Amino acid sequence: MKTIRMTTAQALVRFLDNQYIEFDGVEQKFVRGVFTLFGHGNVLGIGQALEDDPGELIVHQGKNEQGMAHAAIGYAKQMHRRQIYACTSSIGPGAANMVTAAGTATANRIPVLFLPGDTYATRQPDPVLQQIEQYYIIDDDAIVVGSSGSLPGDMQRMWRAKAPDTYHMEYGYSCMGYEINAALGVKMARPNVEVYAMVGDGSYLMLHSELITSIQERKKINVVLFDNASFGCINNLQMGHGMGSFGTEFRMRNEKTGKLDGELMCIDFAKCAEGYGCKTYRVKNEEELRDAMEDAKKQTVSTLIDIKVLPKTMTHDYESWWRVGNAEVANKPEIVKATEELKKELKKARKY
Repeated sequence: MKTIRMTTAQALVRFLDNQYIEFDGVEQKFVRGVFTLFGHGNVLGIGQALEDDPGELIVHQGKNEQGMAHAAIGYAKQMHRRQIYACTSSIGPGAANMVTAAGTATANRIPVLFLPGDTYATRQPDPVLQQIEQYYIIDDDAIVVGSSGSLPGDMQRMWRAKAPDTYHMEYGYSCMGYEINAALGVKMARPNVEVYAMVGDGSYLMLHSELITSIQERKKINVVLFDNASFGCINNLQMGHGMGSFGTEFRMRNEKTGKLDGELMCIDFAKCAEGYGCKTYRVKNEEELRDAMEDAKKQTVSTLIDIKVLPKTMTHDYESWWRVGNAEVANKPEIVKATEELKKELKKARKY
């Protein structure tokens, strides 16, 4: 018998694609597909496997782990438990976000396969997630809030706080969705200071519920939203390790290919926030950005500045590397090459 060498993720995908169930003499696929929300903890593992050979599995891109898992529950329930979806998340916040949905599935006895990202096997990786596309001027005593994606790394390098307690970054958990909701808490603690939440479109879609609460409570916050139509940080990560752009850009499903490789989605975030009661701005250049920032200071309600960033123009190369789980077996030579480069860097790393 010939030995087939593959990664655990590749074997898992092949296994799921070959699960069948029979009712009343009719056999059908049991696993319809996979809901994904890729991060550094799963994009180069199961993400690579799904890009390489998903079989007949349909891949969907979630925007919030709890939300996509509830979609999987709704599907399985409506299908009378005869067909299911799997859900894959990254480590940390991504995995934790699926806990509520897991409770929903358990209480209702609905089958869903949860594939949360696991912790690293060593202490070596402690990646500081690194996209601030513009540097702009705000008042010296204003507070900036950030958390996930590339923004903290860029803020770390570029931002110069001019007063104590004005640089509010959530470094420890890299929790998407922290930014806007935490900005409300910051405003409640410092009601007389302007507060700015720096957020990408991915994090905004993940969670911005307390923006509405800020309107309700008359606690003005300013949301500076960078829209590059993607989970840009993770898109950079996967493509920098030999993968193509897979499941990390916000693209329409292509009727010809059946994949999410159609045209980029155009979301009017300003219009959405306007519906909440925010004062909003659409920005496409530096002059419009400066004008929007100045006018936002004059407002008494929460504001949102929707900055349209050209995709693929975020900051590249931090003169560092990520300790990630790259596939050693792959059809793409670029992935194998990236794995060999990773091994070279590992030899230089400090041993714990």
